[in-house]
Amino acid sequence: MQQQAVHFLTPARISELLGEPLDRVTDVIDSCPDIRPAGMADTTPIYSRRSLARIRHEINAADAKTDGGDA
Repeated sequence: MQQQAVHFLTPARISELLGEPLDRVTDVIDSCPDIRPAGMADTTPIYSRRSLARIRHEINAADAKTDGGDA
């Protein structure tokens, strides 16, 4: 049986997956009080896939506003 590698959704991993700078991801997390860690790995917060989707949405919405969109 093959085991798959587990990738925890830390802020750094979310940054990597979204192709965004870490400080942008942490700014979104800090500015949205409803995005909370699902758990902790030592002192590092771990986020759910739902949080990942919300962070992606917030970044896309900010980009749309910057680009003159109606998001």
